[in-house]
Amino acid sequence: MDSARGPAPRTGSWDASGFLRVWQRLDPQGRGYLDDKELDAFCRQMLTTLGTDVSTCASKP
Repeated sequence: MDSARGPAPRTGSWDASGFLRVWQRLDPQGRGYLDDKELDAFCRQMLTTLGTDVSTCASKP
């Protein structure tokens, strides 16, 4: 590891409370699972929070 570079910059964080907050918003009925559209929205929210450019992500045909 090159210590002169320092730690990688963090653009966001994703912790258990953030996970649960987004999950509950997408699963308000408390089913315990997400359908394909909800899962896509969940992943996009997670990636956006972590600073990933989701505009380059492939969408489902």
